[in-house]
Amino acid sequence: MGAWDPTAFGNDDAAEWAFELRETDNPAGFISAAFDRARANEYLESADGAVIVAAAALVATACDRTARLLPSELADWLRGRETQIKPLASAASDALAKINGEASELHEAWVDSDAFPEWAGLLESIADSLRV
Repeated sequence: MGAWDPTAFGNDDAAEWAFELRETDNPAGFISAAFDRARANEYLESADGAVIVAAAALVATACDRTARLLPSELADWLRGRETQIKPLASAASDALAKINGEASELHEAWVDSDAFPEWAGLLESIADSLRV
């Protein structure tokens, strides 16, 4: 089993996605593709959910200019790119809502965990920042 903690980038799927993001020539398109996973699938597998949470955390950070949700290298990468990422806030919010519902394997995995309150708090913090 790989890395797994209740932060947005505390798992292997999100960490791999963040690495690929920093390598892409079209960051907005790459991030948008993460949210497309929520629209394209009736039920979200854990890996897709982890990527959506990471992508939403990145967009939330672009919206409210606080890097508390991101690893330092990703916060550094985001500087100067906020204006191209902010327009994805609505898609991020919609996708994040699906993660917090019954059609999400990630939610199912966390709901019975001792760390569920921390994970749920993370989702709430991200959602709040997307409303800015």
